[in-house]
Amino acid sequence: MPAPLAIRLRGVTKRFGEITAVDALDLDVEEGTCVGLLGPNGAGKSTTMKMLTAQAIADAGVTLDAILLTHTHFDHVGAVAPIARATGAPVYCPQLEVPVLQDVMAFVPWPGFGPYESWDPEHTVAGGESLELAGLTFDVIFTPGHSPGHVTYAVRGEPALFSGDVLFQDSVGRTDLPGGDGPTLMRSIASLLERFEDDTVVFPGHMGVTTLGRERASNPFVLQLADLLR
Repeated sequence: MPAPLAIRLRGVTKRFGEITAVDALDLDVEEGTCVGLLGPNGAGKSTTMKMLTAQAIADAGVTLDAILLTHTHFDHVGAVAPIARATGAPVYCPQLEVPVLQDVMAFVPWPGFGPYESWDPEHTVAGGESLELAGLTFDVIFTPGHSPGHVTYAVRGEPALFSGDVLFQDSVGRTDLPGGDGPTLMRSIASLLERFEDDTVVFPGHMGVTTLGRERASNPFVLQLADLLR
């Protein structure tokens, strides 16, 4: 049986102005953030639950419209199957990484993790799509480098990016796992910096929430990229 799951609700009302809902929900399996889920909620409350059930999610006052995957490394998809089954929320998976989600344990690179359940996603994304979910419009951006099919979700009309493991606070995603590529990752980061303003809030897959402006000014990897582009 999978390990018990801890759910952390994170309200982003302050970031999204008129939205009066908890719009992001992180699920932790062991030490990794596994998946982000989106759904409207009547109040911006926070809670922690030890066991994941459909009733527990209902008690939190959250309705999940979708499960959006930026990529399929095990520390991001270990909770997908139980969450999807419990809520009926459809899973959106990067197209290039569907085989990983369909056979999660075959792609876990180290012993001692899992077991994690596989899942067949209801939808795939490759970049360029627009998704209407939870009262928001998400533009899907292809941002490979950390993994081959990695995508970033941008909230249209709001300064917010769900960047997965592309850009972190003072760091960037690792590229030493299968399919990773450093130059490709840096090109993906450069594309985000070029497309979005400095006040864009970045919700990464690990570490703290940051902004593109902060990372442009102080992230050593981004500063190195800026030097290369001059």
